[in-house]
Amino acid sequence: MTDGHDPRANLRLRRVDWRVLLHGAAAGAVVTDDAELAACLGLASGLTPSPGPLPAGEPVALVALAHPTRRRVAAAARRTGPDGVVYAEATTPRARAALAPRHLAAQGLTHVARWWVWPRPAVRSPRRWVPADADVGADVMRHLGDDARRVAPWLAAARLGATLPLAVLAGRKEPPLTATLRRHLPTGVRDAPLSWVLITGGHSPLNKVTALAWVPGRGPVAVVKSGRIAEARRSLTVEARALAALEGVPGVPHLVFHDPVGGVVAEQYVAGTPLLDALAGDGRDAALRDGCAWLAGLAARTRRPADVAVGAVAGIMARYRDAVVAGSLPAAVAPAATSLVAALPTMPGVAEHRDCSPWNLVRTPDGRIAAWDWESATVDGVPGTDIVYLLTYANLHLRRAIARPEGLLRWAWDAATPHGADAAARRDAYLAGLGVAADAAPGLMVLTWMIHATAAAERAQRGAGDGGHAVATLSALLDEATRMAAE
Repeated sequence: MTDGHDPRANLRLRRVDWRVLLHGAAAGAVVTDDAELAACLGLASGLTPSPGPLPAGEPVALVALAHPTRRRVAAAARRTGPDGVVYAEATTPRARAALAPRHLAAQGLTHVARWWVWPRPAVRSPRRWVPADADVGADVMRHLGDDARRVAPWLAAARLGATLPLAVLAGRKEPPLTATLRRHLPTGVRDAPLSWVLITGGHSPLNKVTALAWVPGRGPVAVVKSGRIAEARRSLTVEARALAALEGVPGVPHLVFHDPVGGVVAEQYVAGTPLLDALAGDGRDAALRDGCAWLAGLAARTRRPADVAVGAVAGIMARYRDAVVAGSLPAAVAPAATSLVAALPTMPGVAEHRDCSPWNLVRTPDGRIAAWDWESATVDGVPGTDIVYLLTYANLHLRRAIARPEGLLRWAWDAATPHGADAAARRDAYLAGLGVAADAAPGLMVLTWMIHATAAAERAQRGAGDGGHAVATLSALLDEATRMAAE
């Protein structure tokens, strides 16, 4: 296994993201016809696949083919037992012909997932695995935001069976993940045909594999997230616990199932448009109004006694000090930052999203607000930090500075500007609704960036960071917030 820092290792992990469909399968031997594909599978699973020819022998769990021919596909089918599967990649018309549905069915491989994968898995990190069925694939591409100029030629090629590169996962039974999910789906959907769309973009090893369970003519009915590395699986456990604890709260996805050992979470698919898309135009005021109102509602519904917030603050400060002592965060600002946070007034405990950015808050098709990505959430949190995070990035978006916010926190909250005054008014209204005085705002600003800088430092200590960029950025915001609060 790997932490994914090595670009080559990261590429190898992403080449085998289709393994999420095998979640729940019994362990078994793996055979492949390609040394590089063997390295990919070994990195992802900890197994040591056997590259080379496919001799007869005991049944294996998986045969992976990077160079499929009709003969190799037939041999692979013979090597897999009743529960085994064959995975194959096609980058040439000849290889694609070897994976024709009729040929696979003749080998007893009747349950087949076929994807058009882009970019090509062996060359670059794939961003999407789109069902190769022409009509389903076209619907998926439109759902992912592709315009007609991209969809039309793809659809024409798909109808001719000419899409490349192609990836196929074939077996005698449905993939284990499909069978597991069906047991949890509503009656009206449980027996419907299911395709899988894999969204595998991003460059960080922390990025998850996101699999959309797609019903033709209806669209996504569930989303399954899988972690490639241990840190990602850890965060999915956090998400599952938060969703379970917040079941029934408006805007919080329903948890379908969670396997902490396998690192998989299945949850309700929440369709929506990120509030970020509305922040630069006429929809900005409504987006911020409704986003802040949703946060106020979350706090009101999850309000708990003050000792919860006291414990949360103490825990954050202890983790921050540990990160400073370890040298993961700069020590210069630590005395002032901890003093400001320690001086915060009594507040109720509330649930925190802790990644409440304008790209994770969305407006659903019926106009409501919901939140994606609960991987950092806690139900034992502190009020104010989510709204500070949201409004900070909403204002940084005006400067196109979300990726490089260093030195701009003061500008984002400058009360002499319309955007800064608006943010302060929304923050103070939120705090007033919870009985928290507005003079707590400077300390809460420091606490917000202390939380995020500490989390980034801890990820880096566990070997799951991003090369230090997040730590440096969030440390700079903490430093600036501390200096602003001390003035």
